[in-house]
Amino acid sequence: MLHKIRQAMRKRDAEYTLAGIVELDDAFFGAPSEGGKRGRGTDKTKVLVGLPLNKKGHPLYLKMEVVPNIKGETLVDFAEKSIQPGSTISSDAYHSYRALE
Repeated sequence: MLHKIRQAMRKRDAEYTLAGIVELDDAFFGAPSEGGKRGRGTDKTKVLVGLPLNKKGHPLYLKMEVVPNIKGETLVDFAEKSIQPGSTISSDAYHSYRALE
């Protein structure tokens, strides 16, 4: 039953696109290797997270995708699939996000 619920959620989420002001950031999930690096140098699972905001600045819903890396081309691929053209993307100053300009 859990598998069917997750499959239905995945199908529904694939139909949504983010629009308006979109907060975009990267996150890392899982336990690090012993003695491993922290932050963007970690070997944890890398995830891109997009969150559109309404006119009052409140979050609407969340879109997440596991990615192989946090490079500019990966960010552009995520944006093309998940964010409507003409939206405003807000993110941190990490150099890879410049590829979204």
